[in-house]
Amino acid sequence: MKKLFAALCIALCIMLAFTGCSGSKTENETTEAKAQTVDLDLTTLSSTMVYSEVNNMMTTPEDYVGKVIKMKGTTSVLNASDTGLTYYSVVIADATACCQQGIEFVWVDHDESEYPEVGTEVTVTGTFETYLENDMLFCHIVSDDVEFA
Repeated sequence: MKKLFAALCIALCIMLAFTGCSGSKTENETTEAKAQTVDLDLTTLSSTMVYSEVNNMMTTPEDYVGKVIKMKGTTSVLNASDTGLTYYSVVIADATACCQQGIEFVWVDHDESEYPEVGTEVTVTGTFETYLENDMLFCHIVSDDVEFA
C-alpha cells in the first residue's frame, strides 16, 4: 500500500512538472515573484519571534549565509576608534522593548552621506554574509535595498 501511494505521488509530481501556464506576467505576478526572492521576512513576524530569529542568526550564522533577509528596525551607528571604520546596523527591540538585537548592514554603492541618521526607522533587504575582522567572525546584511523615512 505504501509503495502504491509513493508511486502515485511521484506520478502526480511528474505530471505537475510538465504542466504550466504560458503568456506574459502581469504586474502583480512580477511583484509576487520579487517578493518570493526573500528567504526570511522578519517584518511579518511578531517582535518576540523577530528577536528570537535574530538571536539565532547571531549564534548560528552558518545557517543563514546566502539567504535574503528583510528586516525593519531603527538605525544605529558605531564608530570604531581603533580602526576608524563606521558600522551601521538595524536594531530591533523585543516585545517589552527591554532587550535589543542588531545586525550590521552594508548599503551597496552608497557612501556614508547617504546612510540614514541614527534612530531612523529603516527596512533593509539583502543577503546575509559573514566576514572575518581581527580574527573574529562577524555577520552583516549586504543590501541594495534600504528604505527609510
